[in-house]
Amino acid sequence: MSSKFNENEITYKRYLGIAYEVYLSAIDNLNNISLSYQGISDINKKTLKNRMQKLNIENRLELQEKQTLEKRLGIYEQEINHINELLLENEKAMTQIDETTIAISKINTEEGKGALDMENSMKELVELTKSTHKYSQ
Repeated sequence: MSSKFNENEITYKRYLGIAYEVYLSAIDNLNNISLSYQGISDINKKTLKNRMQKLNIENRLELQEKQTLEKRLGIYEQEINHINELLLENEKAMTQIDETTIAISKINTEEGKGALDMENSMKELVELTKSTHKYSQ
């Protein structure tokens, strides 16, 4: 970055600011993932499924137990989906940073195309950061 821009230039500061926001969003996502895993750590999907298979739904109490176990399994699966969505957001952010970094490296090598690619990539980074902040709340 410093080989293409002066550290006092707006573009340099802007990219670093955006990259830092993406970094903070990724850290927030990782913290949320950790909390989600802690929240479901006591739920054993295999045990739940085995127990549900053994229950007799003709018996009222066992039917209620099965419904309760299904609800717990649903909670587990929702959290796993949430975790996977957060991981995907982090992957998208890292890919976008890579694309922006490559666009920066091409500045002055393709007569202005690199600057345009960098500007587009930085816009996408900003949008990605905004959506990540919304998603993590």
